[in-house]
Amino acid sequence: IYSATVMMSSNKRIAVKIDSAPKNTKHALLQVGSNVILNVSDDILTDAGGKKLKPSDLKQTDIVTIELTDPPIMTRSLPPQLSG
Repeated sequence: IYSATVMMSSNKRIAVKIDSAPKNTKHALLQVGSNVILNVSDDILTDAGGKKLKPSDLKQTDIVTIELTDPPIMTRSLPPQLSG
């Protein structure tokens, strides 16, 4: 589970900057300070209370929690893109 700050959001993508990485692993997939694009679907994005959100509901500087599937699918682009 990662914590990140939203830099930009649109209908299906969220650009974030990673603020914290899991401490229970030697090699976190994403490093603190990394910029990442999350390609998300509407059915998996929720607020803290479990209410469904659209990516466009997020605003710049919002803090999000990211939970990756194992193993996550990631592109080799810059910045990396994760599907979820």
